[in-house]
Amino acid sequence: MRRRYPLEVLRGVRQRAVDQRAVALGQQSQKTELAAGNRRRAQQARVAEEHRTRGVAELERERLEQGVLTAADLSRAADFARGAARRIAERSAAEKAARDRELREQAEERRVRVALARADAESQALERHRDRWERDSQRDRDRATEDEALDHWNARARAKPGST
Repeated sequence: MRRRYPLEVLRGVRQRAVDQRAVALGQQSQKTELAAGNRRRAQQARVAEEHRTRGVAELERERLEQGVLTAADLSRAADFARGAARRIAERSAAEKAARDRELREQAEERRVRVALARADAESQALERHRDRWERDSQRDRDRATEDEALDHWNARARAKPGST
């Protein structure tokens, strides 16, 4: 009769752990990608605001050099510059927050990858142990079969008349 591997339950537990960590890695990878997309959008918004501000400032400088600006225009330009600086600062802060979030998600993804690798290594080690156990069990069964055949042969040989 073939014996059952005594650590079969542990084998299932280890495989489920690997499967769960693989799912967790997939979910974390999605979070990391989302955070990277948010960071890219925040960066693009900041760059666009800086570009827009430079364009308006260049236009105002040209108009100032041409002498077509009034005092009200200069006041509005100063208000615009303060507002633009505030918007750029807000966009920069949003970009920094998005970058920090992306870095946290990347760190979490690395942690999940390590957990998956560890669970996989434990599962593989148990599989190697199971393979050795199977080989040893088969060798023991083969020896028992050979011993039984030898005992049967010896018993037949003793039972034959005229044999020594």
